[in-house]
Amino acid sequence: MTGESLEVDNIVTGPNSTSTSFLLYGTRDSAAVMYHLDFEPLHQKTCTGVFGPDSVSSDYETWTPTDGRTTEHCLLGREITYVRRKQTSECFNGEKFDRPIS
Repeated sequence: MTGESLEVDNIVTGPNSTSTSFLLYGTRDSAAVMYHLDFEPLHQKTCTGVFGPDSVSSDYETWTPTDGRTTEHCLLGREITYVRRKQTSECFNGEKFDRPIS
């Protein structure tokens, strides 16, 4: 890509959204453009520790959404905890990653 501006209309991923390959299409100088973006050559490490979130060696943490107005972790009458990748973890879940559900 060059230093010219690009207006992105859409980014298309695979049906399971775990791919490292994307199609980006939009317009540049009123001409339609499409780019294939492949991040596989970056060889990012695979995340580990999904079954042990919050441990030092895990790339994952537990997170409970809140409205931020109180110290309660209740949102819309429910308290739920999710496992998510830590913001500081530089890793990829992998194309065959199957998120544990409890």
